[in-house]
Amino acid sequence: MTEINVKKILVGIDFSTFTDPLVHVASQLGKAFDSAVHLVHIVPPLELPLDPEGIISGWTSFSIEEELEKQAEESLLKLAEKLKADGVREVDVFVLTGNPKEGYLSYAERIGADMGIIGSHGYSDLPKFLSLGGISEGIIRGADFPVLVVKKLEDRADGFQEILLAVDFSENSKKAALWAAYFADKLQSKVRALYVMPDFAKLALSSESKIELDRSEEKLRAEIEKRLTDWLADLGLSGAVPEVKKGDADKNIAEASERADLVIMGKRGQSGLKRLFMGSITEKVLRASRADVLVVHQAS
Repeated sequence: MTEINVKKILVGIDFSTFTDPLVHVASQLGKAFDSAVHLVHIVPPLELPLDPEGIISGWTSFSIEEELEKQAEESLLKLAEKLKADGVREVDVFVLTGNPKEGYLSYAERIGADMGIIGSHGYSDLPKFLSLGGISEGIIRGADFPVLVVKKLEDRADGFQEILLAVDFSENSKKAALWAAYFADKLQSKVRALYVMPDFAKLALSSESKIELDRSEEKLRAEIEKRLTDWLADLGLSGAVPEVKKGDADKNIAEASERADLVIMGKRGQSGLKRLFMGSITEKVLRASRADVLVVHQAS
């Protein structure tokens, strides 16, 4: 399996309320990983309204976009200077006009980004039926590299001291564990590994069958705890704290995120129409998590 080495981090900046947290995270990780940090801003294409009165005569969508690009580049350069002053060894900026999702992914491919950092637009307060919309979700769907989604706007001084690793023993989960080990090593973080097993009691048809299911559950929990401990050790996470809970995976992960600074979880690699959907658990955790979330693609 390829050794993780984060040389280039791509940060999507849209000058929203997430800008300061994004720069803070980029600074922390850029220094810890000794990475180059690339700041990118994509100006959405403009469509000017009809102008029968000549109010905006002399202006074209191209000239306005050009001015917006100039202003964005000046703002990015100021952020770059801040990052350099913080100790990040290399910072580059890039501005273009186009579709924000496609522009971000295209530029990521162009520079060979090893990891992305974006704000959580499209998750925090959207109702469930809108949860697949938004630029952030589109980037996560299309990326073949890990994407860190910044959720927290405040209380970031302590960095990523507590990491929650979501485990299901799949290949995706294994990739996520390797990234958790990388973060823990570079940032001196503590790791909790959470596996969520089904609540078999819900399947009971009688009190007698519930007793039998409870006994089976206790035995299964012990077996999972042992397997989880061994699995973590094999992946370089012998110091991680294993934890087994029962119930709905997304709800348990979201609840556990309240005691974490970062959640790390895998995302299945898919193609075609299936790639339109990340998987319900990943999607729900992104929406409900109180902590930042690193989504690790199978190809990472």
